[in-house]
Amino acid sequence: IAATQRVRSVASDLHTTLLRARSEAVKRNGEVAIEAAGSGWNSGWRIVDIRNPDAPETIELRQDLPGGATITVTEARLVYRESGRLAAAGNLEVASSAISTIRRCVRTDLAGRPFVETGACQ
Repeated sequence: IAATQRVRSVASDLHTTLLRARSEAVKRNGEVAIEAAGSGWNSGWRIVDIRNPDAPETIELRQDLPGGATITVTEARLVYRESGRLAAAGNLEVASSAISTIRRCVRTDLAGRPFVETGACQ
């Protein structure tokens, strides 16, 4: 049960981050991205305003994830446009490092809407 809760918690955090990034892109009328913070997604992630590529502004940083969950991402960076739509749809899969069958898929569609499904991303 603890492994299930950790995976559910990380998936929920990613879902919330996607919602926030989408909102920020619309509010700022410019591109906002979600990307790995540090060496990979398992170290955390951040929302960045990428309108100025030489000096991207970090809007939110999420670190100190609970142990026992790993994140696999289909895209290195998810970019929301000013319309709230994604440049390319992506999936973020959260899995238990202890029990391989415990997984959640945080999926996005091209309209930018995120949602969470039980099980692996297909």
